[in-house]
Amino acid sequence: MVKISVVVPVYNTASTLPRCLDSVLGQTFTDFEIIIVNDGSTDESHAVIASYAATHPEIVVVTQENQGLGAARNAGIRAARGTYIACVDSDDLIDSTMLEKMLRAVEAHEADVAICQADNVLYSDGERIKSLGIYTIPGKAETINGKEALTLQINYIVPILFNSVCFKLVRKSLFFDHGVWFPEQFRYAEDTPTSVGIFLYADTVALVRETLYDYVRENESLTSSYSLKKAHDIYLDVVDICSYIQKVDPSISVDNFVLGMLFSMEKQIIWSETKDKEFKDYLMMIGANLRTIHTPQLHSLNIPFIQKLKILCAYHGYTPMVCKMISLFKWIPFVRYML
Repeated sequence: MVKISVVVPVYNTASTLPRCLDSVLGQTFTDFEIIIVNDGSTDESHAVIASYAATHPEIVVVTQENQGLGAARNAGIRAARGTYIACVDSDDLIDSTMLEKMLRAVEAHEADVAICQADNVLYSDGERIKSLGIYTIPGKAETINGKEALTLQINYIVPILFNSVCFKLVRKSLFFDHGVWFPEQFRYAEDTPTSVGIFLYADTVALVRETLYDYVRENESLTSSYSLKKAHDIYLDVVDICSYIQKVDPSISVDNFVLGMLFSMEKQIIWSETKDKEFKDYLMMIGANLRTIHTPQLHSLNIPFIQKLKILCAYHGYTPMVCKMISLFKWIPFVRYML
């Protein structure tokens, strides 16, 4: 038994995996294991994994056919022996004190989850270019309850930081006791519904106001292109999240969340290079239906201005016009990755 299991899914990231593993192996905290899930890589990732596993007994290797990031994370969690789960993407890095500080926070507050801040970093050809901005935690509280964390997430008060599982340390029992797993079938943004499930069942969430994770953006990264499949995956996330919330606490409003996701969905449709008119029309019809069901709830919530604009644009059907304006500035890294 170990305190923390760090799950690292790998798919064709031989060039970035060493920097990721070095950052995890360099932790000040030592009672952890690394679960590397080789998700059917076809590059030299297997050789990198074998080299590290041969010299580091704390590394456990799980090998499977390519099933996508969600399935790889699920496999890693099922193989984990730790009390807590941390997820690190194989192209990212973590601060040398991350595990120590996150564990200290959950133990000090008897929390189910800890969340830290993250630096959104632009890399090119393996070299750090610059920071695109730090994802910060608002307020001064050291802890909040799960419902409060969920409110921050689904109302876009702290969107990416609370959506991603990578910035969290999570008690493993939350996954097994409540059936909170990652969507599979190569789902895009698969950790958003999982984070909702985590918050719904967490009693206490510890907030670590230190920047302990480098979230790396690369020119060819999974999250920087646009497609009709990703648009449909976003819709599936909406369905999963609404189902989670309806099951646990139907009183929670999902209006802002659905409209914000609709903006992201329509952005994928508009900027997609896929020439499937029937599928595109189907997705646009879904968006039109969502608009008729959900109304913005912007009063008494400290929603950032840009998120309010996204919600209102989606509700009023202005997303195509806004995307056309944004496309004029897509050459700017901040615009490309942050909007």
